Amino acid sequence: MSDTTLEARVRAYIVSNFLLTPETTPARDASLLIEGIIDSTGYLELFQWLKDEFGIRVAADEMGTENFETIANITAYVTRKVDAPGAGAR
Repeated sequence: MSDTTLEARVRAYIVSNFLLTPETTPARDASLLIEGIIDSTGYLELFQWLKDEFGIRVAADEMGTENFETIANITAYVTRKVDAPGAGAR
């Protein structure tokens, strides 16, 4: 899957689940937390979606802003996890 397609899927999830419209969706590098788009409960929902959608289980040490602060960070994280050796064995 291309990063563009993946980013579009992440963006679509955020828009549909956090009551945004395409016009109010944050830029790919805007902080979802600082912008007030996702709170702690929202991140739990996001982690569950990643598990359901991609088979990714987010480890406690991976839950930081380096992976989940922005749409770009989430896209990069999912790409790394999906492309990781043994990813099919999740």
